[in-house]
Amino acid sequence: SECCGYTLKSVRLKYCNVSKESIYWISGKYANVKCRVLTAIDISFCSRVCDQSLKVLASGCRDLQYLNISGCKEISNQGMASIKRKCHKLR
Repeated sequence: SECCGYTLKSVRLKYCNVSKESIYWISGKYANVKCRVLTAIDISFCSRVCDQSLKVLASGCRDLQYLNISGCKEISNQGMASIKRKCHKLR
C-alpha cells in the first residue's frame, strides 16, 4: 500500500528466500510505491538476491544508510558499483 512507502524505515530479511521481485517491490519498480524513508535493509544470506536486485534497490532507495549483503553469492562488483553510485549515505 502507499502508506508503507512513507513509514517503513528498516527491513530485516536475513536468511529469507527473498526473490528479486520482493526487492523490486521495496524499491518501487513494480507499483511505483517506493519505500521512501527506508534507511536500513538486511538481506544477508538471501541466495536469490543478485546484481539486478541491488541495481533496482539503489535506484529506489537512495537514503539507505545500512545494507547487509553478507553471504549473497550472486552479487558481483557490478552490483556493488550500482549501490556505490546511488546510495551516498551508506556508512
